[in-house]
Amino acid sequence: MSDSIAKTLSNIQPPQHVPQLNIDSNATSENDSDPYRGNEFKRQDGLKTAVHQVTIWGIRIAFFIFIAVFAIRVLHLVLPSGRRWLTGEDIQGIDKLFFSGTIGGVIGNYLKDVLPRKR
Repeated sequence: MSDSIAKTLSNIQPPQHVPQLNIDSNATSENDSDPYRGNEFKRQDGLKTAVHQVTIWGIRIAFFIFIAVFAIRVLHLVLPSGRRWLTGEDIQGIDKLFFSGTIGGVIGNYLKDVLPRKR
């Protein structure tokens, strides 16, 4: 029986490729033996990048909507009175949107957090 075991063991081949773990050599944590620390950082960084890109696109879209509404407001003022289509309530709603400052405050706070500060 030991001959058959020895014969079987001699036929076993070692694996051709052993996967290597990606370990961040600059990692300074309490548990330096954690091989997934670098991957977690990459995942969090990727999530922050995606959220940032979506936010920037949202700001761009909001800017173009703002320009379109502003152009409509100006066009309404420039056209003769027979061609005007906005009611007084519509004009007040547009003016509130422009002068409330809420949209600008939200965008300003986001940009203040994102943009690097000069020292």
